[in-house]
Amino acid sequence: ANLDLFSRKCYNSLAVVTVKRSNIMEVEVMKISVIVPHHRGEDYLRDCLDSLKEQSYREIEILLICDQVPSDELNLLSDYTSELDIKVFHLEGKTGVAAARNLGLRKASGDYIYFLDSDDYLYSDTLEVLAQAAEDGGGEDDIIYGKKKHTWFHRNTYFLRNLEEEDSEEDDASSDTDSENG
Repeated sequence: ANLDLFSRKCYNSLAVVTVKRSNIMEVEVMKISVIVPHHRGEDYLRDCLDSLKEQSYREIEILLICDQVPSDELNLLSDYTSELDIKVFHLEGKTGVAAARNLGLRKASGDYIYFLDSDDYLYSDTLEVLAQAAEDGGGEDDIIYGKKKHTWFHRNTYFLRNLEEEDSEEDDASSDTDSENG
């Protein structure tokens, strides 16, 4: 069979490429806008940005929405601007997280939105897993969601791949002990 036209999906970047012989006709790359409301906590923000820098999915823009943040606290952004697409916006007066998210929604240019509080962080493949779920749904999904799991240890929150997975607090406590011992 003579295949003049075929489509190939590249899941590492989630680019959908349509190729005719060797001519690229169309490239669509799914972009995720990560909206990060921030009020205070430089160390938390650093952990948050570190987790975004470590994402396996790279087609992201980060909208950092600052709600009365001391200017010296934002000096840490220089450590990230070469590797991350960070846009910083400042709210007038103390308006709260809802106003910050709404401003982020107005400024976002991505195909999908991810809300990430500045005192949270992501497992390194979280955005890739969510983007893949959106892609598998034909790109027509309005909401992709997952669960999170907390541990008592620094930067040990894991994105649960199985949406049916449930843990009790007792299970969490025993897994924390297991992690500590092993």
